[in-house]
Amino acid sequence: MNKEKRMCAIVEAYHKSEMGPKQFATTNGVTLNQLKYWIKKLKKQKPSSPSFIQIKPCPTSPGNDLLEINYPNGVKIKVATTDFPFLSQLIRVY
Repeated sequence: MNKEKRMCAIVEAYHKSEMGPKQFATTNGVTLNQLKYWIKKLKKQKPSSPSFIQIKPCPTSPGNDLLEINYPNGVKIKVATTDFPFLSQLIRVY
């Protein structure tokens, strides 16, 4: 097993453990600095998953035209509102 795969497994085990970093490092034969370095390095490599942002819906008014917001990831939202703070929230979600 190459070093990156080995450290990836160690970091994954650390995240699953209930130990502090110092205790985990000592128990698993790595230095605290190595553990911290690989946690940081692997976090940068891993694409961040989108987090859930709750947006409270606003009431729609009949007869309003729909506004469509298209996000770069392909998600489309159609809303019938002129509540600008709400629209601003929707735009900033991505």
